[in-house]
Amino acid sequence: MDQLHNMKEIKFPNGTYKDWEEKVAATLKGKTVESLFSSTYEGIKRKPLYTEQDIKGASNYFPKGASNDWFVSQKLPSGLSLSQLNDILQTEFKVGLEAVHFETKEVHIGALEDLHTLLHSINLTETPLHVYTGVNVEDFFNLLKEYLHTQQVNLQTITGYIGMDPIGEFAQTGELQLSEATYSSVANTIKEVPNVRTIWVRSEPYHEAGANAVQELAATMATAVEYLTQLIERGLSIDEAANTFVFSYNVGSDLFMELAKVRAAKVMWATIIQQFGGSTQAQQMTIHATTSSINKSILDEHVNMLRTTTEAFSAVVAGVNSLNIGSYSSKENTFSRRIARNTHYVLKDESFLNKVIDPAAGSYYIETLTEELAQNAWGYFQKIEKQGGIISALTSNTLQQDIQQVAIKRVNDIKNRKKKMVGVNMYPNLKDTLVPSETKGNLRKLRIAEAFENLRLQASEFKQNTSQEPTITLLNIGKLKEHKQRTDFAASFFQVGGLQVQQSASLETVESIKEWVSTEWNRKAICICGTDIAYEENLQHIVQFLKEVSEDSFVVVAGKTKVDGVDETIHLHSNCYDQLMTIQTVLGVNKGEA
Repeated sequence: MDQLHNMKEIKFPNGTYKDWEEKVAATLKGKTVESLFSSTYEGIKRKPLYTEQDIKGASNYFPKGASNDWFVSQKLPSGLSLSQLNDILQTEFKVGLEAVHFETKEVHIGALEDLHTLLHSINLTETPLHVYTGVNVEDFFNLLKEYLHTQQVNLQTITGYIGMDPIGEFAQTGELQLSEATYSSVANTIKEVPNVRTIWVRSEPYHEAGANAVQELAATMATAVEYLTQLIERGLSIDEAANTFVFSYNVGSDLFMELAKVRAAKVMWATIIQQFGGSTQAQQMTIHATTSSINKSILDEHVNMLRTTTEAFSAVVAGVNSLNIGSYSSKENTFSRRIARNTHYVLKDESFLNKVIDPAAGSYYIETLTEELAQNAWGYFQKIEKQGGIISALTSNTLQQDIQQVAIKRVNDIKNRKKKMVGVNMYPNLKDTLVPSETKGNLRKLRIAEAFENLRLQASEFKQNTSQEPTITLLNIGKLKEHKQRTDFAASFFQVGGLQVQQSASLETVESIKEWVSTEWNRKAICICGTDIAYEENLQHIVQFLKEVSEDSFVVVAGKTKVDGVDETIHLHSNCYDQLMTIQTVLGVNKGEA
């Protein structure tokens, strides 16, 4: 018993940040602690350890209320008839769907009969509407009023979002369709439907073009300020105006950054409404979230499920009011919609994320990231306001240019594999069936996997046209245990470009290498895989022999080396995409463009 008593009295010694630094420095063997820091696309330094000191002076954060639950709001697909969409609604409301969600530019509603077909047997007094109406809200709203009258449903009982974002449409299409009449009509609509939010500020045009979180937050807040100002000028109080807003944020797969983005949006919105003189209630932000599309790929599509799950997790932990989880497949079908819908219930009923208010609260890392993001975004927001506001920033193209710089970096990080995408630039599934896709718009929608998709599509087309696999040979020198690491690296490197890999045996002598080359090699492109020691001893002789056998041969070496006759070297810091495009050109797969 004395021993048990003594064990209960034992306490861990109090460690300090300095103690931790000393331990880390010893472990790193000469490298500094700062070598563990990393930079984000937002220009924020990520540290390996955060403490209570990091959150001193952080902004007040506003959780969304007494519950962390959210509406399962799966957007209806485009390209189907209204009766087919009604069938989807009828089915999915029985298995977890909680809102009617669509965009009028994808689901065309041109007449009263269209609403009768789409909403047949849907009880709108119990079901929120989430309808994005594009450049104006009046046309759809007038049809909805007619429809509700025929159903004997009181307009005041309708809830949800029936909202427009003409500035967001301007960012996406380059065409500004906004007038004094637009603001006047929406001001009148607000008074008619107090329980429906009619201003829908979306981050989608910016996020899907490749913007970082700072740019997204600043652009949406600048847009909101423009709308607020116009509504107040038309006689609405700040509380009346603020309570008609819903914000929509696309959530990417950088789990902590995206989580902090949504939390920072709440801080910024509360600050803006406070500055306008709004009440505490008006400072509460209504947020709809949707999973990103820029990081989804037609390559190994099932991996997209992992990405959407991570994104959904970020959104609900940050505290959103409704969430759309995109289908993992580009060919959206009943199964892919079911997987997306059920992800909500894994997060609700199995992970209990709807039970805990603001689960991230108190995390030194997330609280610090939220504060830094809010501060940086506020500075960028002020920059937009100094330019004359969001419309001026878009008209002058300055915002688009800033976003393009980030988009270029995102794509380059995928091309040189600084950022890994399973199935795209790492661990490819060569059995994929590929279908090309198109994107259009002023702020062009970005998909960071597109470059590698194009390489794979070209390889697939080459096979169809020639009945031959585009192939590169791996020449393995030394024992298996010596060359295996570089052989595996090289095989994966080439396969992400759709190239088939032919391998030699483990060849341990120059004579065996020459014999194999003379009898087995296809004499087009070859990659030598071995150790640095093997390269020092024999690489120059091997390369010279390869060139003698076929002077047009394209010789690649796995690893860094400076040997005459070597056309390319591939390694961890290579630009994988550029080198694959070069090799595809050598093999006749493409004409130098991908």
